[in-house]
Amino acid sequence: TDFVKASPEAKQDLTTLLQREQVDLYQNKLSNTFVAPLNTEIEAFASALTYLQAYLKQPHSFKLQEAAGYLKQANYRLELLNNGRYVVLRENAPIHGWGLYVIDTQATSELALGIPAPLDENGTFDAGVILFNGFAARSLAISGSRRKHYSDVSADVLKSQQSFFQ
Repeated sequence: TDFVKASPEAKQDLTTLLQREQVDLYQNKLSNTFVAPLNTEIEAFASALTYLQAYLKQPHSFKLQEAAGYLKQANYRLELLNNGRYVVLRENAPIHGWGLYVIDTQATSELALGIPAPLDENGTFDAGVILFNGFAARSLAISGSRRKHYSDVSADVLKSQQSFFQ
């Protein structure tokens, strides 16, 4: 398959993953790794989301496989955590700063939370994760770059049209 299920031995759950991602995000804060996604990458990511939405309505593994195939075209991988409850979309190396995305397959709410500036606004990463859990939100999007890293708006997910946050 093109997606990864966390093995029980790995003891990788969503909380552990988010803690690691936060550390990695802050460690990469000073690097200039952001590269704006190409239109083809944005289209592939959007196609993957379409399959994931279909999976939420009728969970069949082939929908995850299709989504994973599209995500691969966008330099992402799909991981299942907590016995398949969470679908996590993570960048493959090299990291471009496009973000981390989590979908709770068991959420009854359609609430989608975004953390567009975790590197620019202290505490927003932690606050966003707490709100995601507290409100039992359907999805969480965490930007992987600084909003004001470049003189243009290319890395600013709130202003750029070339973003997976659209």
